[in-house]
Amino acid sequence: MAFRLEFEIAGSESLHFLPLGSHTTVTARVAWPHPDFDGAFLPVSREIKSEGYSAKWEVLELNRAYPQVWRGATVTESTLLATAFGVRLFQPSNIYTQNYRAVRYGILFVAITFACFFAWEHLVRGMRLHPMQYLLVGLALATFYLLLLALSEHIGFAFSYGLAAAAMVALITTYIAGATNNRLASFWIGGALASTYAILYVILLSEDYALLFGSLLLFAILSALMVATRRLDWSKVGRENAG
Repeated sequence: MAFRLEFEIAGSESLHFLPLGSHTTVTARVAWPHPDFDGAFLPVSREIKSEGYSAKWEVLELNRAYPQVWRGATVTESTLLATAFGVRLFQPSNIYTQNYRAVRYGILFVAITFACFFAWEHLVRGMRLHPMQYLLVGLALATFYLLLLALSEHIGFAFSYGLAAAAMVALITTYIAGATNNRLASFWIGGALASTYAILYVILLSEDYALLFGSLLLFAILSALMVATRRLDWSKVGRENAG
């Protein structure tokens, strides 16, 4: 029995089929250029273009873990669902996924910034920060991600990232300059923050090498901190803080 079924799908992220026929053939044409084929069976043929893609699956009865005919509960629901195949509507990098990826680097970014401040406190004469000042700087760094999300919904991610990063660098540089009365140290901190924001932007735009770039960034910053503080007497720092 041949039949044709047409329907519109709105708000769904995937479409899957069950190969209940003795010879199941499924052909799908989707006006979406980013497919993610998954399930128990991959398509035997596919064609992906900028305007969309098409794919064809063929599943025989012999490829399944259950027979064509069964009685009662001899075939469970989990067994049936395990043979599902289809495609997910993969969402490439957009403003929300880019914001989400930026937030995932947030804790690392704040921790590295605080580590740099702590190192500079003991390497630069006249630079001492109160725990409340650390808290204010941390709140400013956290506000960056909220500002980035709010702006990117209206003016795009790239321009929003530039504005939010420039605002945070200017704010923290000005604050550190006034809090420590050391403009040179604040300019160094501002330059380091600007460079880190720039590298983070490259990481966010990269879909294939994000992990590699992120690992290299972390290694470079940790290496710089370790080299800069290699002659620092940490036991003396502890006694100074205790005093």
